[in-house]
Amino acid sequence: MRRFFGPIIAALLLSLPLTAQAASPRCAMPGSFMIKGDMGRLHAALSRGGPVTIVAFGSSSTQGVGATTRENAYPAQLEAILQQRLPGVPLRVINRGIGGDTVRQMMVRLDKDVIQADPDLVIWQTGTNDALRKIDLDQFEALTEQGLDLIRESGADVMFIEPQYLPHDTPGSLYARYVEEVRAIGRDERVPVLLRHDAMAHWVKSGAMTNAALLSSDGLHMTDASYRCLAELAADAIVPAVAQPVTPQPQTPPIAQPAPSGPAVAPPAPAKGGVVPVRR
Repeated sequence: MRRFFGPIIAALLLSLPLTAQAASPRCAMPGSFMIKGDMGRLHAALSRGGPVTIVAFGSSSTQGVGATTRENAYPAQLEAILQQRLPGVPLRVINRGIGGDTVRQMMVRLDKDVIQADPDLVIWQTGTNDALRKIDLDQFEALTEQGLDLIRESGADVMFIEPQYLPHDTPGSLYARYVEEVRAIGRDERVPVLLRHDAMAHWVKSGAMTNAALLSSDGLHMTDASYRCLAELAADAIVPAVAQPVTPQPQTPPIAQPAPSGPAVAPPAPAKGGVVPVRR
C-alpha cells in the first residue's frame, strides 16, 4: 500500500499549486492562500508512504477555544481530512495548543511538547497573544527565529499560521504589524505561512460567513465552521486535493459516420473466454 501511494503523493505535491480551489466553496479563497516555503522532510515522508507526524503548536486557536468539542478544533479536523485523502498512510496530528500562550511561553515548552515528538512538520500558530498584550515586536521576532532554528535543527519542517482576523482592527496598528511580521519571517526564512488573517477577512467580506459564524461570542476565537475552513486550507497546503478544473474543457462532438452501403455485417462472435477478436 505504501509503495503504491508514494508516487501518487509525490506527483500531487509537485504538480498542484497552493491555491484554495481544492477547499470547499465556503472556505475557498481567490488566488493564493499561502506564502510558499520549504517542506522537504514532510514531502519525503509522504512520498515514502509514511508514517507522518504533525505537531500543531500554538495558543487557543490550536487548542480549540471556541469549538464545541476538541474534535472540532482545527488539528483534529486536519487529521481527519488528511487521513481521508491518504488512506493507508499512517498519519497523526498532535495538538499542542495552550490558550493564552505568548511566544516566550511557547519557547519554555518547545522541547517537551514539540521536538521530543520527532515531528515531520510543526504547524506553528503564533503572534496573536503577543500583539494583544502589546509585547515588543523585536522581542517577538527574536524569540520566533530562535524557536524556528531549534525546530529546524531537530530535522522538522515548519509552517506558520498568522494571527486571526479581527473585524475592528485597523491598518497600521500593532496587531496589523504582527500579522506582517509573521509573514516577513516566513519570506526571509523560506517558511510557509498560511494567510489566516486574509482568509478569514475574505470569508466575511465575500458573504461566505457572517461575523457570528466566523467568531465565537467573545469576538476573538474561531468557531467549528471557521476551524473547519482553517483545517481545509492547511490540508491543501500539505496534500492538495485533486480538484476538477474550474472551467470544464469543451467536448468535441462525435464525427458522424456514413451509413454502410452494403448489407449489414454481424459483429464477430466472442472467442473462447469471452474475448472478442480484433479485426486488423
